[in-house]
Amino acid sequence: MKPIIITAFYTQNGVPTITLSPTIKIRKVSNSELVINDAIMTSVGEGQYVYSFSLTESNETYTIVCDGGSTLSNSERYNYATCETPAVELVASFSE
Repeated sequence: MKPIIITAFYTQNGVPTITLSPTIKIRKVSNSELVINDAIMTSVGEGQYVYSFSLTESNETYTIVCDGGSTLSNSERYNYATCETPAVELVASFSE
């Protein structure tokens, strides 16, 4: 499967910040397995951070928690999401 690009946006006192080292945890919903534990996200500017997740299985749901770190207030520190992967990966081929 293609990697899933996960993005998180962080501000400090309402202003986008690029000085953080956010971490990410990803867990399978079906069995609660922690598949990514505190991996470092990469800053791409203007408060945006990314992580490329390529351990996906088809027909699986994942929960995602991104932690901006203890220098942020609790209201700005965490980003949450879920991600569902398709049951079948579609492949198309074309001929002339």
